[in-house]
Amino acid sequence: MREIKITMLCRSLAGHDKGKVFAVLGEEGEYLLIADGRGRSAERPKRKKRKHVQIIVHLPEAAAEAAAAAEQDADIRKLLKVYKQENDNRRS
Repeated sequence: MREIKITMLCRSLAGHDKGKVFAVLGEEGEYLLIADGRGRSAERPKRKKRKHVQIIVHLPEAAAEAAAAAEQDADIRKLLKVYKQENDNRRS
């Protein structure tokens, strides 16, 4: 099993939030604490089973730089925005 680091990104594989990207804020046993800075803030992260998320291992360089400073909701939103922009650019 891969080591989970804070501010890694993950994609939800199950539930009503399936397909959404979140930042990992912590671990509680088999659960990850995840937030997107909007619906789920850093103060109230969602608990999601590890088997219901896919960790995004390869971050674009700009997203990796933004991840280093992601602590508050605004930082998390910026990280997710940078990741989505870089991901869209790669597909084009």
